[in-house]
Amino acid sequence: ILQVSERCPDASVRSAPIISALGKADDKAKATLLVVLSRLAGDKAYSAVKAQLASGSDDVKKASVRAMAAWPDATPAAALLGVAKSDSDKARQIMAMRGYIRVVTIPGEGKPTAAVCKTRSGLLADGLKVATASAEKKQILAALANFPCASGLAVAKGCAANKDLAKEAKLAVSKIKWALAHTSAKASASCESDKAALALDDNRKTLWSTGRVMKAGDSFTLALAASDTITGVTLDCGDKLDDYPRTYEVFVSSDGKDWGTPAAAGKGKRGITNISFGAKSGKFIKIVQTGTSERKD
Repeated sequence: ILQVSERCPDASVRSAPIISALGKADDKAKATLLVVLSRLAGDKAYSAVKAQLASGSDDVKKASVRAMAAWPDATPAAALLGVAKSDSDKARQIMAMRGYIRVVTIPGEGKPTAAVCKTRSGLLADGLKVATASAEKKQILAALANFPCASGLAVAKGCAANKDLAKEAKLAVSKIKWALAHTSAKASASCESDKAALALDDNRKTLWSTGRVMKAGDSFTLALAASDTITGVTLDCGDKLDDYPRTYEVFVSSDGKDWGTPAAAGKGKRGITNISFGAKSGKFIKIVQTGTSERKD
C-alpha cells in the first residue's frame, strides 16, 4: 500500500484511499493504516490521524500517537505536547513526549537560521515545562545546543541549579555560548596567522597549522566579541590526530596585552584535548605551545 501511494506526488491524493479505508477498518487494521499515513504525511493525512486520536479506542489512540511521533516534520508537535501533558494513559504520555522531542528537532537542510533556532528553542522550552522524566529533560537540554540562540541559552542556564540536570545544563550552556560567540570571534596566531580562521570554520577537515615542526612559544589567540566568563577550552586536531600540543599553557586576558599567569598548563592528548580551569573573566584567550615535536603541527 505504502509503495503504491508514495508514487503519487500530491499528498492529499496519495493519502485519500488510506483515509477512506481507515473509516471502515477494525482497530487492528487502523493501527497499520495510521503508520502508513505517518509516512505519506500531508494535511489531510494529519487530520485523519488526529481524528483517530480524539475518538478512537485506547489501542487506536496509542497507534495515533505512534504515527504522530514518526511524522516527518513538526506538524503534530502541538498535539503530541497535549497528549504528553494531559493524557490519562501514562504510556501514551511517554510516547508522546519522546515523539515531540523528535519532531521539533528534525534537522533541516544546512545550518539552521537564527529564526529557526529561536523557534525550535521555544518549542524545546515548552517541552521542558511538560516533561516529567529526567531522561526527557536531559534530551531536551542536549537538543538546545543544536539551535543556539539567546532564549535557548536562558533556558539552559535556568536548569543549571537543578541537581539532576546540572551536568547537561552546563554542557548546553557551554556549547550554546560558544556557538553564539565563535561566529563573531577573531583568530590570530604567532605563525601562519592568515590561516588561523580555519580553526573556527566548523569543518573538522580544516585546521590551523604552523606548517612546520612544533616549537615552544608557538601560540594561537582567540578574540571574542565581548568579555565573558571562561572556564576552559577544547583543542581539536580534526583528522590529524597526532598534531596536538605536547605541553601547553592557556592564558586569559581582558585587553589582549596583559596576560598575567597561566589559567591552566598541562599535557595535550591525541585527537582532542579538553582543558578546564577556574572561572576567568576576559575577552582574549591564548594557547601557547610549550613543548616540541618533530612532527609538523
